[in-house]
Amino acid sequence: MAFKTFKPKAIDTKAQRRIKKVALLDVGRSGDARPGYNENQFDLALGYLGSVALSDGYEVMVLQQGLGQETEHELIKAIGGFKPDVLGFTSFTYQYEATLRFKKLLQETLPPEVITVIGGIHASTSMEECAKDFDYVVFGEGEETLRELLRSLNDQSSLSSIPGLAFNSKEGFRFNGRRDRIRDLDRYGPPLRLDSAGVISPVPDEMAGFAPISFGRGCAKACTFCTNRHVYGSGKEARVSRGARKVLAEIEVLYREAGINYFYTHDEDFLANREFLEELCNSLIGLRNEGVIGRIFFSGMGSISRLMKDGEPDFELIRKLAEAGCIMIALGIERAADDDLKNICKGTTTKSIQKVVEALFGCGIAPVGLFMYGFPEETRESLARLVDYARSIPVVRYRFAPVYPLKGTVLRKEIDGKDAWLDDRFKSNEFARCEIPVLKNQIARTTDEPGYQELLDFEKNALRAIYGSAEYGKRIKEFISRTGGRFRRFFSETWKEYVESEFVGTQPKW
Repeated sequence: MAFKTFKPKAIDTKAQRRIKKVALLDVGRSGDARPGYNENQFDLALGYLGSVALSDGYEVMVLQQGLGQETEHELIKAIGGFKPDVLGFTSFTYQYEATLRFKKLLQETLPPEVITVIGGIHASTSMEECAKDFDYVVFGEGEETLRELLRSLNDQSSLSSIPGLAFNSKEGFRFNGRRDRIRDLDRYGPPLRLDSAGVISPVPDEMAGFAPISFGRGCAKACTFCTNRHVYGSGKEARVSRGARKVLAEIEVLYREAGINYFYTHDEDFLANREFLEELCNSLIGLRNEGVIGRIFFSGMGSISRLMKDGEPDFELIRKLAEAGCIMIALGIERAADDDLKNICKGTTTKSIQKVVEALFGCGIAPVGLFMYGFPEETRESLARLVDYARSIPVVRYRFAPVYPLKGTVLRKEIDGKDAWLDDRFKSNEFARCEIPVLKNQIARTTDEPGYQELLDFEKNALRAIYGSAEYGKRIKEFISRTGGRFRRFFSETWKEYVESEFVGTQPKW
């Protein structure tokens, strides 16, 4: 199911609480609003917020649209039956308009005194706009801010002393300032979870169950297109890791009690802390060798530079990751030219990308390549070069995404005030309600030009050219062989069916 309710173990019946029930919602993630293949995984942020509220004695509902078969009407009915006092929403920019629509429908069935709160990356970059639609806006990490907000709503104390909180007051919009980062991420215990969690591909044939998990928060990188820099900063202090023993204990519990053996790290860069990785990997290897647990698999997003050492792939770390059960790493490759990589502050080169991808592939870890297109300097030649480069490196799965100059990014600051928008609908409402990409370039200056359609079709044409090639077919056969057949069923059935159905006319050659 797409939702679940949790009751606290003990309720203080003497407490005169105005707020007793909290619903935490992630909506607007169904259908076209959630592009991608098998990637609508459970949002752990809801789980951590729910865990805090539950421990403070509130009854909690966690709901994520798209993780179950329920219709929108059924979800709204379920929330109404829960009778929440507070509705807590989270949203990315691309889903914000859909979130507002769901909120409006929901409020038609609920009492007017129900309080609305929004957090998440869009809220953190567009606080003043969000405050027009919600009673309260949470900036950055929400655990302590939500806790203090609920406490204040119950005892009618001042809201002005709650860091991380924004709202409209009689004097106008007010933001209480940033809250210090949470340095002990394990202090709140394990997150609440839904029984349904989606799945991230490629999927090992031995998968018994899937769940997202967190190794830490934040990213030390400073990519110009990323909003994390605005919220968490960049550099060493921006990354906070969990304790390896706590993560291991969470894995063991989920493995024993729920049969989960495939975990996807809910991180911007799960490779960021080598000491953490080595401790976790050594523990997983040791427990498996001792027969305490069976085979555990994990994957996540990681950066190229974390897998390099002295200018060469860090084979010691890569092999340890593979032995411990790492089966896939999604790499932000982005571009095919060193100048482009430098301009967006990736901190890597095409040569190091090539080396790392080959090393992962050779060690049986599936490299997933994430690429970006539609920058202001984009040309037909640069797009062709991007596809050729992507096809030349042994990546198992590809994603091509248009660059969005979101609020809070360096890229957005660079183009603000300029005639840079190809589709003004994005600029006018900030909710990404326009076709892609949104920036003018040498291929198209308006949405009426033929080049605009080329840009709209770019990802599908690029993936068709790659997935339907003999070269890719040969690569998949080699990868299946290198991994001992671990992905044989997945690539011969699930992935092959996806390629044939999603890219009509493409016959996979494996």
